[in-house]
Amino acid sequence: MDGRSEITQHYDRMQISTSGLPHLICLMHHKIVLYIKKYGNTHNRRDIDTAQNLLATLSMSLKEQDHLSVLLQNTYSYCYLLLEECGVEGLSNATEIIEILEDTFSELCGNSKEV
Repeated sequence: MDGRSEITQHYDRMQISTSGLPHLICLMHHKIVLYIKKYGNTHNRRDIDTAQNLLATLSMSLKEQDHLSVLLQNTYSYCYLLLEECGVEGLSNATEIIEILEDTFSELCGNSKEV
């Protein structure tokens, strides 16, 4: 691993560990996935609405002055729009994206995937 990668990883860990409650960031990603999957079984719009509210909360909590936060905000907005359509492919894509973010944040926080 080159020095730049180590610095980038350290910066990412600091961004997460200095946020208010890093374990809540991981939990929120996990809950979003659960609500999307629940909607797949129940087709209750409230499950999608709850997942979208959690995405909006994550997006609003970002510090917009750094590049990483801007990218995350765009990703959350994209997932929000995918959920709005409630199509099978969109729900699958949103789930995959959020699961990747969940795994990434869990790794940065030093947590296992089980929340």
